[in-house]
Order: sequence, then C-alpha cells, then structure tokens
Amino acid sequence: MKIRFLLFSLVILILIIAPRLGTLTADYLLPYFDEIDPDRIFMWGIIHHIVQALVPVIFVFIWKRKLFETWGFSTGDIKTGLRWVLWFTLVWVAIYTGLTAYNIYFDINPYVYYDVTNFRNLLGELTFRGLIVGPSEEILFRAFPISILLLAGFSKDYKIFNQDISQAGIISAILFALAHIGLNIIAFEVYHFNIVQLITSLGFGLLYAIVYQKTKSIYYPMIIHAISDVLPVLSLFIIKTIY
Repeated sequence: MKIRFLLFSLVILILIIAPRLGTLTADYLLPYFDEIDPDRIFMWGIIHHIVQALVPVIFVFIWKRKLFETWGFSTGDIKTGLRWVLWFTLVWVAIYTGLTAYNIYFDINPYVYYDVTNFRNLLGELTFRGLIVGPSEEILFRAFPISILLLAGFSKDYKIFNQDISQAGIISAILFALAHIGLNIIAFEVYHFNIVQLITSLGFGLLYAIVYQKTKSIYYPMIIHAISDVLPVLSLFIIKTIY
C-alpha cells in the first residue's frame, strides 16, 4: 500500500512539474523565435509541449529505463489501431462538417484569438496541433502515468463504452481532464474552469486510454489526438475565409 501511494504521488508530481517547466521554458525562449512566429501564435505552444513531454522521458530514463518497454513505441495491433483511427476520423469529420455548415448557414462567425487566414499562422497552428500536441500529451498523460500506475497495481479492468479499461487508464483520463482546469497551486486559485471542456477532456482521455491499451501502442492515440485537434483549426479556416 505504501509503494502504491508513493508511485501514485510520483505520477501527480511529474504531471504538475512537467507543464510548469514547459511554461517557464516557453516564456524564456519565445522571444528568440520572433522571426519564425512574429505574432507569437504557435511557437510558445510548440516549446511548451516539447519540454513537458521530455520531463517524463528524462525522468524514466534516469529512474527505471526498462519502463520504456511498456510505453508502446511500436506498431502494436495494427488492424485494431487503424480501425479505431478510421472510425474516429469518419465521426469527427462528420461532426465538424456539420458544425461548419451550421455556423455558415446561421451566419455565425466564431471568435478566434489569431488571424486564421494568415498562412504563417495557419501553417504553424496546424504543425503545432497535428505534430506536437498529440505526441506530447499522449506521452505525458497516457504512456507515462499508465505504465507507472500499472506497476503500482492499478490493473483491475472495468467496462466503459462497452470497452475494457484498467484502473490506470481511468485515472490517467481523470488526470488529463483535471489538467484542463487553470489552477494556481501557490495561491490556491482556480482561474479557468469550463465544465463542457472538462467533460469533453474526460471523454477523450478515456477514448485515448482504451485505444492505447487495446492496441498496446501509443501511436494510435497520438494520431487520433492529432485529428481531434486539427479538424477544428481547418473548420475555423473555412469559416473565416468565407467571412
């Protein structure tokens, strides 16, 4: 029981440290990338996510290198993985086609914090969302915590969405959702909370964990994660181009 508590605490500690270290590094390095990203739209996120993914990688490399063998850096069950990717893509394309058509039909012009029609910003955002976010967050919130939580004994399976998922996978999904709450630990202050985002993040977290554990590969959750982030960017580009 003591080991279980220590390993669980270790997961929480790394999940707290990694994003904050990413923030500090991105804040410091951002001015050096003004030629690439003069509007400061995407480079902060790229730096932040690269650093936060490196934290658990470096920690495990130093602490327990053999744990990498369970992280799923392989093709795993290709047939199952591709099936999940295909079905998710079809559903997500259908949803965002409908949302885009709805916004255009009802003359809704959503607010976006940057100029989506600027090619540099669009390309940078697509690169960030399509190539950086998925790998970073799946390493930090799936491969790392699930491998350690399974090591700690959180291995009992439950049925969710008629799919088997371990306690470790459920916990990782909850932690992923909680990470979308803006929290200042030092000041004990919540500065961002959106219940819809929280529920959506939990749902996606469970989906990613199920795919990860079914395929025994981190690549398929990374791909699905990327698709889930890229399509909203393309949808906004279409709407903003029309307006």
